[in-house]
Amino acid sequence: MSVRPTDPELDREGQSHGYLFRDTVLGDVGMLLVRIWMDVKNPAATTGFFHVEALGEPDDPMTAKRKACFDSVADEITAVLNALPALNTIEDVSAILPLDTSTTVRPLHYRRQQSKDLLCAKCHQDAVMLYYSDARSTAELYDVARHSYAAVALASEMGAGLVAWVVGEETTSLSDDERYFPVMQFYPEYAPVRMYSKQEIAQLTSAAVRRHCPPTIVSH
Repeated sequence: MSVRPTDPELDREGQSHGYLFRDTVLGDVGMLLVRIWMDVKNPAATTGFFHVEALGEPDDPMTAKRKACFDSVADEITAVLNALPALNTIEDVSAILPLDTSTTVRPLHYRRQQSKDLLCAKCHQDAVMLYYSDARSTAELYDVARHSYAAVALASEMGAGLVAWVVGEETTSLSDDERYFPVMQFYPEYAPVRMYSKQEIAQLTSAAVRRHCPPTIVSH
């Protein structure tokens, strides 16, 4: 599991630092938040606090898997930080973390580019939500799904039957020169990543829209 720092935030009262913990398959699974309260008049009184948490919405089924992946690391970090005589500088934290400077993780906002909603022709509610991104790996697809889950869950409260997918960056097949996209369903349940052409994605989503409110069969 790799660890990378986020951009620090500064204000009049102190510094806030974040560290993201990343699994090679699940993507970002947890975060360590450190707050250093600075006492300008009495630097010796400067104190720090920390909080460790797994990432994800409570209703997201993958949150439990992220937590299971992150728990042992979180427990170890908590024990080490609690054993420090004092937490006065961010260097106290950085010194104990195996920071990964060799792996470059692209910022998430580059991986989620646009979303597209398809409405049911019968009830006029969202039937399909597609999140197009330039995600290249399963871990990046999970990142986009995690950040999109809350919005999809909120939309689903308007009516049942909503299905959501993440669509990643296109690749070209060597066999037929066709362009394919990695596609992962993440709502109402997760499904394995599959490669689809643009035409197959259209067929997949059209079928989901038709299933949202199937025609009523009237018997005579």
